[in-house]
This record gives sequence, C-alpha cells and structure tokens, in this order.
Amino acid sequence: MLAIANYLLAALYFGGHMVIAAFVGSRWLLRMPHHFTKLLVYALHGLIWLVAAIAPIAWYGPDRFVDAYRRHTTWTGSLMCVWAWPATFLALYTMLSMAGGRRGADRLPEQVDYVSRIRPIDRSLLTSPSSRAMARWDLSRVEIVEFTLATEDLPPGLAGLRIAHLTDFHYGGEVSEALLDVASDAVREACPDLVLMTGDFVLEAKHSERCAELAAEICGDAPGYGVIGNHDFWAGIDGLQAAMETRGLRLLRNEGVRFGWNGASLWIAGVDDYWSPTADLDAALRGREQGECCILLAHNPDQVMAAAERSVNLQLSGHTHGGHITLPLFGPVIVPSEHGRRFAAGMLRIDKTLVYINRGLAMHPQVRVGSVPEVTLITLDGARRRAG
Repeated sequence: MLAIANYLLAALYFGGHMVIAAFVGSRWLLRMPHHFTKLLVYALHGLIWLVAAIAPIAWYGPDRFVDAYRRHTTWTGSLMCVWAWPATFLALYTMLSMAGGRRGADRLPEQVDYVSRIRPIDRSLLTSPSSRAMARWDLSRVEIVEFTLATEDLPPGLAGLRIAHLTDFHYGGEVSEALLDVASDAVREACPDLVLMTGDFVLEAKHSERCAELAAEICGDAPGYGVIGNHDFWAGIDGLQAAMETRGLRLLRNEGVRFGWNGASLWIAGVDDYWSPTADLDAALRGREQGECCILLAHNPDQVMAAAERSVNLQLSGHTHGGHITLPLFGPVIVPSEHGRRFAAGMLRIDKTLVYINRGLAMHPQVRVGSVPEVTLITLDGARRRAG
C-alpha cells in the first residue's frame, strides 16, 4: 500500500506542474501576438518541467541523483522538499474543483431541448498517412446538435427562424476538407434561414481562398455572417475578409446588421476577437434599437460578461473546443478561458444573456479525445417556458 501511495504522490506532483502550465498558458501566454506564442509556450513548458525534475535534486543534492528521486516519492521524503507539497496539493485541488465545475456546467437553461446525431467523416478524402493518423478518435466524426431556444423578448415574427452555427474551421488540409464536407451536408439538409460563423477560419493566410469557398458552399442560398477569431488575426485578416466578401459572406468587424425575417427584425452583431486589441463591443451594438432582439457573434465566450451588461439576448461562440481532450472523471483538460471549465462547451446563462459555446469543427493541433466536432442547428421559439 505504501508503494501505491508513493506512486500516487509522484503522479500528483507532476500533475501539479501540468496544471501550472495549462493555467499560465490559457490565461496569459495565448493572448500574446502569434509570433511570440509558440516560443513562449515551449519555453514555459520546458521551464516548468525542468523545475519538476530538478527540485528534488536541488533539495537533496546532485551527488544523490537516484536516491533523491526515490526519497522524493515517499511520504517522508516529500515532506522535506518545499516545492513538492505545493505542486501536489495544486493538482489535487484542481481535480476536485474541476469535478465540481463539471457538475455546474452540465446544468442547462430550462428553455433548451437537445437532439443530436453523429455522422462519420468520409475517410476516402484522406489520402496522406498524416491525415489518416490525425483523423482518429473524435476527429473521425461530427455531432449535429439541434435545439429549440426560447429567448426573452423575441418578436413573434422571429419564431421558427432556423440558424446554423459553425465555428473553428481551422482550415488546413485533408482533415479539414473531410470535416467541412460533413458540415456542408448537414447544413444543406437543415435548410437554415441564416448561417452564423464565429471565427478561427484558417491557420495560415494561404488557405483563405479555399476556406471562403467552402464556407460559401455551406451557406448555400442562406445569408452568411461571421467574425474573426484569434487564429485569423495571427494568420492575417485582409486576405480572408476579401475572400469571404467576394463570395457574398460578410465578416462583421465590430459592427451589426439588421436582419429582417417574417416582418420582424433581429440585430446581428459581430465583435473582433476578445484577445485582439481591436475588439469594440459598443461599436458592434451601435444602431440596435431599444429592446431589439440581438444575437452577438463573438469567437471567445469570455466576451459574454460584457455582453450581459448590454442586454444581449444570445451570444454564439467557439474557441474552447470543449476542452480539447476530455478525460473520465477529470473532465476537460485545457480550456483557454478566463472562467475555466465552466466555459468549455454548451449553453450557459449569465444574468439574462444566454451564451452557446460550440465545440467547433477542428482545432490546432488536430487531436480530439472526448470532444466531438460540432455543427449546431438552432430554432428560435417565442414561447417562454417556466420551470416547474
């Protein structure tokens, strides 16, 4: 039993360093300009794991290298290393808080009824060994999520409006083509009245034309609106915006449009990415009439805190990819949000504002476990439901 306890202590010790890396990376490093990001992430992880490795040696002395690790992973030895216990308790605290956060995040507003189905990607589109290797686990399929949503103050004329929400194409190769092929089929079958896209279209500027072409195919005859994500900023916006607009799609850069449908109006606002220096929510909402129903497109769900202060009805977002990798009991591993696991995916309510966080179609790097790519189909319903 003592040996098992020692191994668990060692796992928690190194797990604590993983928590430190994820916390600092999500809340600080990923906000940096793209040309610094990779270098800083690699340097951070290298430093943290170096500390994890040398802390016991530094405490016990370099002349006792093997014995240091043996003693460091025992109950009595760990008590002697001032760095070991803080890192160990940090991992334990994070696991417990994540378990509590998962239960809270699973509670959904009473207005939402979900139906979903899974569709596999077409593996015949994957001709390269690297693409076939990447399209494993949950990248081999797409979940089509449908729900009806009753938003507050919805004009009667907007009841029945069907919206397709897509996000995080991260276009860049055969896996992207296969995922977008499934998404395109699902959206065409649904015949939405409106297609809304919430950023991270491309990984590199050279993919802008092809990504815009595929986005236009997905929209078909339905009006298509989108916003810019952090990866789009890092890749370069101008080429993507021109490619989209050439194909009749509009990227909303801190601006809004009034969408008329069935004799009613809906204000569709789009704000630049939350991590960018150009984000201006007030500009996006300028022109909205008092009490007019509003859907905000914001790549990063963290924008919802400011949106709630401005009485936005519904915010659509992506960015967090459902935590990238979701482990049993532990839950989402990496959630690049100021609010952690709570903003991993799904529907949340902040005051009177609803925010739906779509897991997105792809990610970078292309690895998903326990977080299936998603296409969301929303039907607006003016009938308010009351719990109980």
